[in-house]
Amino acid sequence: MRMRTNLVMFALLSSVSSGCGSTVTIEDGGGGEGGDAPVPCVEESTPEPVAVSLRVEGPASLVAGRLHVTGTVDGVEGYYVAVVDEGALWLPSSTPRTLEGEARWVPFYGDNYVRIRQDETGLFADLLTPGGGADPVVTSSPLGGSFPHEGRQAFGVYDGRAYFCHRPSPEGDARLVTLGPELGEPTPALYPGCYDIYDHSLASGGLLASWSSDQGGDLHIASMANGGRGVVSFGFAGDGVHRYGNVQDVATGGSRVVFSTDSEDWMLAFAGDGSHHDKGPYARFGPPGPKRLLTVLDQVAFLTSRDAVVAYDFRDLQNPVLQQATAATEWDPAKVSFLAASTDTLLVRDATGQLWSVPRALDGPATPTPVYLGEPTPLPDPCAD
Repeated sequence: MRMRTNLVMFALLSSVSSGCGSTVTIEDGGGGEGGDAPVPCVEESTPEPVAVSLRVEGPASLVAGRLHVTGTVDGVEGYYVAVVDEGALWLPSSTPRTLEGEARWVPFYGDNYVRIRQDETGLFADLLTPGGGADPVVTSSPLGGSFPHEGRQAFGVYDGRAYFCHRPSPEGDARLVTLGPELGEPTPALYPGCYDIYDHSLASGGLLASWSSDQGGDLHIASMANGGRGVVSFGFAGDGVHRYGNVQDVATGGSRVVFSTDSEDWMLAFAGDGSHHDKGPYARFGPPGPKRLLTVLDQVAFLTSRDAVVAYDFRDLQNPVLQQATAATEWDPAKVSFLAASTDTLLVRDATGQLWSVPRALDGPATPTPVYLGEPTPLPDPCAD
């Protein structure tokens, strides 16, 4: 059933108290012969929605209130677009959309979204203009060159321009480039920003974070507000005093960048402008046990532990504060990944590709996200006296 338990319970209670589903006689006020005729109060029947099995296999993006995903529906692989409605997803059809590539869209300018996509034929910039119920309009433009390598297929948007790491030729050095709304040739940024010593990148919130994860880590954060100028450069030994190990996950909301490591007790946290590191970026956190970083939204980091999603307030970088609210889970924390966030919900994927909804306020448990065919169908109003 759809996740509208309160409405369903209200309807059942109304049925008991008012006689819904049977005939109810309403007496007139004076008890004379001029009373109203019996009025039937009949609960309207709503067909059960058709449930389907969605397994998410790649990134997901919220685009104009719809969730774009790559994965399988009842075993059929493809690109799907679902309406998000009150804790459920609704697919207009079980047939995949004609879109190709992964659902990695970023707001660009106006109502448009951008994606930098690489396949066996080359590198492309895709511009998506959301439609109504039909497929969105996608315009593709070849860019030439390539991403430096698979781990650095990161791109973001700042001030109406896309930015990403680009290798103009197989022999050339990687460089930070920007791309305007016209989707022309990429333009080198003011600062290089994309050094070949790093093997991973993440772009979000006007920042480009790059890192390597062998025997510890070398970290670099560049600011798009300053033409790609580096604001943080930091290295650490994995077998150092706190036994950090290697970098596991990285996330940023713009004002804070958090690197989680193999350590169960320590993280590395930075300000997006490169300030506030007089004491170093080492942040102690708990509770004890395995944890994985899901995402950072503004200055709050969300992590999954053995049996719950927890949140840390990172306004004080060296001393994150564990928030009291938690969302109970049933996952292996090492096998869960963040997909997208709405105003009140985090969407995550478990090891099987199952989609889960986590209340952003962490005031309830994580719940499997049901997926149905068709358009969202409202429940009928309950019978009234």
